[in-house]
This record gives sequence, structure tokens and C-alpha cells, in this order.
Amino acid sequence: MTSARKGAVVGAGVALLAAALHAGALGHGFLNWDDNRFITGNPLFADGGWAYVRAALSQVQFDAYHPLHLLSYLPDRWLWPQSPAGFVAVDLALFALDVFLLVQLARRHACLPGAAVAALLFAAHPLCVEPALWISARKDLLAMVFFLGVFLLEDARDPTDGRLRPAGIALFAAAVLAKTSTLCLPPLLWGWLVWMRRAPARTALRRAIPYALLSLIPAIAVLTVWRGHQMIAVRPTAAPVDVLATLATYARRTIWPSDLSAIYPEVMPRPVLSAALAATFAIAAWLGWRRLPPPARFAVFAFPVALLPVANIVPVVFRFADRYAFLALGMLVPPAAIGLEALFRARRPRRFAAIGAVAAVTISLAWASLVLAATWKDSRALWAHASAVHPDALLARLKYGETLRDLGEWAPATAEYQAAVRLRPNNPLGYAGLFNLYATRAEAEGRLPPGTARRWLGQLGAAMDDPAAFAALLSRVPRAACPECANSLLLLNLRRWPQPDPSLRRAARAALDRGMPDAAFVFLSQAVDQQAPEWIALYADSRRAAGLSQ
Repeated sequence: MTSARKGAVVGAGVALLAAALHAGALGHGFLNWDDNRFITGNPLFADGGWAYVRAALSQVQFDAYHPLHLLSYLPDRWLWPQSPAGFVAVDLALFALDVFLLVQLARRHACLPGAAVAALLFAAHPLCVEPALWISARKDLLAMVFFLGVFLLEDARDPTDGRLRPAGIALFAAAVLAKTSTLCLPPLLWGWLVWMRRAPARTALRRAIPYALLSLIPAIAVLTVWRGHQMIAVRPTAAPVDVLATLATYARRTIWPSDLSAIYPEVMPRPVLSAALAATFAIAAWLGWRRLPPPARFAVFAFPVALLPVANIVPVVFRFADRYAFLALGMLVPPAAIGLEALFRARRPRRFAAIGAVAAVTISLAWASLVLAATWKDSRALWAHASAVHPDALLARLKYGETLRDLGEWAPATAEYQAAVRLRPNNPLGYAGLFNLYATRAEAEGRLPPGTARRWLGQLGAAMDDPAAFAALLSRVPRAACPECANSLLLLNLRRWPQPDPSLRRAARAALDRGMPDAAFVFLSQAVDQQAPEWIALYADSRRAAGLSQ
């Protein structure tokens, strides 16, 4: 058997193992985390045909322009539009192809066993669970195929050849059209040519420049789309601290993936400490740079560079995600294969110890991936896990509340929305969630006509920044039919447009005079000075009117 054929067979075997590891996901369902936007609730996808293709090619959809990602769902649309198993099967096939390509790339620089084990470590890592199993994350898998295609093409060339390869440019364009975070390719390619292929730095630069020039247009387009779709968030800390801490967070989750989740808190814990650790590592790498072998230099360089598009240099709304580390993790496979080859060729006692350690790490990672994969089986499991692992993640609480509401589990749904309100008292989303929940429950109990909750929610979105429109909506909500709807909307009104204590007390007295002690409690809850004699007297009157003990 030729070396190429042997490499293909071993690569295919590792790829099959990668797919088999997550075969249980074939029993998973669609999620209310973008699967509804892309597939189950997407009218363009339901219609199919040329309208879907034209929209994918000509429109910014879902806050991004990723036409190849959207077009990749066409085979699913034709073959199994209602079957999540079919979508997951395609994703697993793409994941297996990514692993196969990583084996082929790594084996050019290391022994075949080292390349196979390094790729297997990648496939078993829990950070790969989200891109491999989440249907809507297909863009990560697809982009990786084209991304690795560029490296395979450029790696096969003579290191001193500085000519432009149109096929590489075409593959890079396809990667960007699948997911724009692949814009990190030009500096990565330069580093690959310098440290993995030992090309002269000037030649490597000449080969990377065409990719860099091509990346300018989509980079500008991404920033324009983000600004136009309110995707740029307020930075929680100083920019250098924020970026370094983001990189440190991904490094920690790569080394110790203990708290992975679909959603993370907007502010990472101990950002200054994380940034200091990242800076310390960078200084140590700089001081010891000459002692590092070239593959290690590439690994130290490639991991943060691959994360630059998602390192919050421009702070985005969804600040952290497991899938953001997918490319960076893949770039570690070839240098890891070289390191494993060195271990496997060591003397016998050390070699056996190394094999045992690698086997133990691989099994541990695979087990952690299986445990994490189970949380992606349906929306309830996904958000229950996210809320439990990161109870201070606002969006996780909101999505769990939404899921429980749709299941008709009113009490736990209310608790999740209330937790969201406590987390961010000035954020309207928790209050809006409670309002929609109460209206939906009132519909289910026959107190409101069907469709009322959806109509009110649409009107609320339009009135969120318009006090007059908000007041008009509040006047249309029937307190007799749904008092909790009226009270939650009133509370949101007071949070959006705070009133001074005297106005709140007058409003509470007026509510009591109209026989609405529950509304009086809402007004009183927003007062700043709750020790004032007038507030205490009004509160006592409200309790008596509500029939509560003193």
C-alpha cells in the first residue's frame, strides 16, 4: 500500500471515529436557538426554490452575509425538510471531512500515527460539540473545509514559489462566504509558510498578500453589517484587558473545558487576572522564542491569531461561543502531531508513559464531549444546562424561560424570567418575557383571545422607545382579564422611564382609590426612599386593601 493510500485509509478511519463519537445526535431535535430562524420558522426555507437562492446570494440575513452557509441547507430542504436527523447527518459528514483533511495536512509534517492521534484529540474535544451537533452551526464546519483546502494547496507548493494560485483565492473566498471569521487566514498562512514550511519570510509575505487584499472587502462589510444590526456591544472593560482576557478565556477552555455552554455571561469572571495571565504568557513566549522549535512557534502564533476575529477587538453582542474556537483548535493539530511524533519515538519507558497519558486525555475528552452532547438533544436540555452552569448568563435565563413557557410550564418559566430581571434590572428583556408569558398563560386559560400575546409583543417592540405608544399599549391591556399582564407592563414602563418618589406615591394612592392594590405595589416598589413615612403608610394601606396580614 502506497503512503498516500495508507494516509487516506487512516484518515478515513479517524474521520469515521469522529462521526461515530456523536452518532447519538441523530436522535436530537431542532432547537429554538437559531434552528427556528434558519429552518423551522424560515418562510424562505419553507418555500425553497429560486427565491431562497436569490435571498441567500443578495441579502444580509440573520445579521450576517453567509450565502454558502444558507445554500448548504438546500439538499436538506429537498431530502428531509422536517427531519432533524437528516440535518445532523450532513453536519456529522462535514465534521468527519474536517477531521479527514486535518489528518492529511498533519501527516505531511509528522508520522501518520501522530497525525491520526492529533486529529482524534481535536475530534474528541468538547469545544467541537457545538459546531458538530448544532444544526445552525453548519457554517463553522463548511468554512473549515475550504479553510483547510487553502492550507493543503499552499502546503503542497515549493516553499520558494511566490506566485499567486487562483485556486487558493477561490477556496478562501468560499470560506469567507461560509463564515467571515475565516478572515484570519492571511496571517495564519504567513506563519504556516515560515515555521511549518520554512519558507523565507519575504516569500511567505508575498504569498499571503493576495489573501490579505481579498479580505479587506468582507472585513469592511462585516463591520458595516454589525453596526447596522446593533451587533456591536458596549465594552465592559478597557480594550486591552478585554481582548487579552478573551484570549485567556479561550485558552483556558481549550486546556480545561469544564464549564462549556451554549451561552456565557457577557462579562467574564476576573477579567484583569485573565488579562494578566495572558500578558505573562505572551512575555514568556517572547523571551523564550529562540528556544522554541518552529512548530511550537507556529502553535503559539496561530492560536491567538485564529481567534482575532472573535477576540472582542470589536466587542460583539454574543461575546463568547464554543464554536468561535473551532478554527483555532484545528490549527493546533499539525504542530501537535509533530509533538506526538517526538513522544512516540522516545525511549521505551517514556514512550509508554506518553502513550498512556495521551490515551487517558483522549478518553477524558471524549467522555466530556458525550456528556456535553446530551445537553444539545432538545431546547429544554440545552437551556437547563446553560442556566445551571452559568446562572448569571442573562440570555440563557431568557431562553430557558421561553422554552418552559412554550411547554406550558408556567411556574418554572416565571422563575427564570424573574431571575433574568434580578440579573439585569434595567434590561427590558426580562420584563418583556414576563409580560409575554402572562399573556400566553391567559390565552391558554381562556382569559384572552388566541393571538393576543403575539400581537401585544409586536406592539411592545414598536413602543419600547416611545413613551406615548407605550402608554397607549398599557391602556389597552385589560386588567380584569389579565392583571399580571398589566402589572408586568407597568413595571417595565417604570423601569424605562423612571419617576420621582412623589409621583410614584401619588400614582400608588390613585391605584388604591381605584381598587387596584396590586398596581399600587408596583408603583411603590420603584420608590428610592422606602423608609419615608408616606411610603410606609401607603404600603400598609396597600396590604390591607389586598387582604394581606400586617
